[in-house]
Amino acid sequence: MFKSKLMELLITYDRNRTLKHLPAAGKRILSQKSGVWDIITYVSQYYQEDITLELLSKRFHMSASHISSSFHQLLGENFHKYLEKIRLAQVCDLLLSTDSSVLDICYETGFKSYKTFSRVFLKNLGLSPSDYRKLQLNNNQKKQ
Repeated sequence: MFKSKLMELLITYDRNRTLKHLPAAGKRILSQKSGVWDIITYVSQYYQEDITLELLSKRFHMSASHISSSFHQLLGENFHKYLEKIRLAQVCDLLLSTDSSVLDICYETGFKSYKTFSRVFLKNLGLSPSDYRKLQLNNNQKKQ
């Protein structure tokens, strides 16, 4: 799931990057958005690190408020929600594809505390990480 979402994101980025038929004003807007797409790509690759708007602002020489508003404009969600989604997608993938402990997966995917991880997971998926793993593995066994 994570890989398909990342691929979808990169395809969209590539389509926007290669548009050449735009008038000069459109090219300038696209150029500004391309910088944000670079940030989105960076976040998708380094989601497990401690990424903040301030860090991105320094790294990509844009204001934190510009990055934040661009995320909302391009993706329909704020930076923190996007980062959370990326991390949760990877958590789900690791829960189903490895025998790693939930605690190890929590820290491997960039969450700073288990308490925050559990709260975010429960809020977004309606189950604890352990229950999610059990349920999905049981469903996969029934299908086989």
